[in-house]
Amino acid sequence: MKLYKASHTVFSLKYHIVWITKKRVRKFYRLVANKATEILAVVGEENDVMIENIAVEPDHVHLYAMVGPEQALCDAIGAMKAGSAKLLQQEYPYLADDRGRVWGRGYFVTSVNDKTTSAVIKKYIQNQWAQRAQVELFEVR
Repeated sequence: MKLYKASHTVFSLKYHIVWITKKRVRKFYRLVANKATEILAVVGEENDVMIENIAVEPDHVHLYAMVGPEQALCDAIGAMKAGSAKLLQQEYPYLADDRGRVWGRGYFVTSVNDKTTSAVIKKYIQNQWAQRAQVELFEVR
């Protein structure tokens, strides 16, 4: 396990974070999902959220990320959701609902501390792409 240092602090605070689109509407496919991944990476960097894995699904997002102890987790997630929503709306205005919202209000988060758990979550997030490709192959539109 890699440890990180700040003034007077040594830490490794990793989380599996998930949030949904507003009303769980399926919005993110192919190019838009790729752009959302890029935007989330940029917004994460701007907000000192170190993202290791991102999976943008049609109706939700998975992040495997680390947030330092100087930042409240809820504030970091709020900044990620707000910042990404703003940039996504600028690029793709149709993603927002009638009130300008892209994401649902809540989120799921769990801490990840040991190597086994982090490896399982990383593998799960990476395999989201393969699972989605199989579903989209047979999905009727």
